[in-house]
Amino acid sequence: MRKSAEDGLVSGWNRYELGQITKRVTRRNHTRNQNALTISAKYGLVSQEEFFQRRVASSDTASYFLLERGDFAYNKSYSEGYPAGVIRRLEKYDTGIVSPLYICFRPDATIVDPNFLAHYFNSGLLNEEILWIAKEGVRNHGLLNVKVGDFFSLPITLPPLAEQGRIAEIIDTLDSQIEVLEAKISKIETLSKSTIYRMLRETSQEAEFSTMGFICHRVTVGIVVQPARLYADKGIPVLRSKNIREYGIDLDDVVYMPPTTHAANHKTAVIPGDIVTVRTGVPGVSAVIPDDLPTANCVDIIISRPRCDIDPEYLCSWINSDLGRGQVLRAQGGLAQQHFNVSEMLRLNVAVPHISEQKKIAEVARSFDLLLKNHKSHREKMEHIKEALMEDLLTGRVRVSDAETVLENL
Repeated sequence: MRKSAEDGLVSGWNRYELGQITKRVTRRNHTRNQNALTISAKYGLVSQEEFFQRRVASSDTASYFLLERGDFAYNKSYSEGYPAGVIRRLEKYDTGIVSPLYICFRPDATIVDPNFLAHYFNSGLLNEEILWIAKEGVRNHGLLNVKVGDFFSLPITLPPLAEQGRIAEIIDTLDSQIEVLEAKISKIETLSKSTIYRMLRETSQEAEFSTMGFICHRVTVGIVVQPARLYADKGIPVLRSKNIREYGIDLDDVVYMPPTTHAANHKTAVIPGDIVTVRTGVPGVSAVIPDDLPTANCVDIIISRPRCDIDPEYLCSWINSDLGRGQVLRAQGGLAQQHFNVSEMLRLNVAVPHISEQKKIAEVARSFDLLLKNHKSHREKMEHIKEALMEDLLTGRVRVSDAETVLENL
C-alpha cells in the first residue's frame, strides 16, 4: 500500500466530511404515506408491520421524514453488536417514512458510489468516530447523543469513483455467493426435515411407543453456575442453549469451567452419545454429544442418556421432528415463557422400532447433518473472507487488483 507523505492517505484517495458527499433529507410526510419503516441491522430499512408484526409508529406521522429509494437513515439507538447505532439504505420500497429521531440523507453520486457507501456503513468503520462525537457515549432515552452537525462532520476517505464502484462490485459478488449458500442450506434443511419426518411417520405406524423415562438410563438437568465461574478460554467446555443446534453441537461460543467445578458436578457431565435438549427459548431443540467431545458439562439444559438398545441419533431425530417437538410445545400449555422441564421430558412418547430400523433412519439423518455442516462451514468461511476483505478494501489496505486475485482463488 503506497501512501502520500503529506497526510498518510492512500495514493489517489481523498478525505471528506460526510456532509460534503451527502445531502440531508428533511422532507416531511405531507403526502400521508403509511409505510412506516424501522431500521434492522440485518434487513435494512423494513416495514414495521413486516418486522414487528404490528405498526409502532405514532398515529400522527406528519412530522416523520419521507424517504425515497436510495436514501439513507441513521438510527442513533445502540444495541448489542451495534454500539454506535445503525445506518442503512432504503432498498425494498419506493418510499417510506421514518421517525424524526433518525438522521436521513442522500449521497451525491458524482462524488461517492451509493453501493460503496452502503458497504462502508455496514462495515462499522465509522463506529469509533460516531462514539467519539457522542460525547463518550452519553445517552438520552436509549439514544446516542449525536448531534446532526457533528454527524455530518464525520470523516470518510474515498478512492476515485471508478475504484469505489469496483470495490462495491467485489463485495456484492461475495454477498451473492453467501446468498446462494444460504439458499442451498435452506433447501437442505427443508428436505432433511421432510425426509426424516416421513421415515419416522412410517416406522411409528408399526413400532411400539415408550416414554423417555423408560428408554433412557437417566434424564437430568444441567447445573446452575454463576457467570463469574465460567471462562472464555480454558477449563472444561460448558454447553448452554446457544451451543445446541439441530445439526449438532456448536462450539463457536462455548465457555469453560474449572476442572474442580466439573468434578464436583460430575452428575451433569456429558459423554458421547448423550442427548442434550434446550429447555428455554426454543425448547426441545436437541443434539447428540459427538465422539470428538469426550469431556463437557452443561448449564440449564436437559441431559438424556439412552439405553444401549436405543440409537442416540435416531432418538435425537425423533425429538427434533414435528412428532417430538409437537409434544414439547403442547407441554408448554400456551405459556408465553416457554420452559421445558425434566418431568415433561420423561413423559415424552417415542416410537421405538427395531434397532436396525433406528440405525437406518439415523444414517439418513447423519448424511443430511454432514451435508448441512459442510455448507454452513463454507458459508462461515465466505463470511469471514468478506468481513476481512471489506475492511481492507474500504480502507485501501488491499487494492482492487489484489482482491480480484483472492476471489479467483476461492
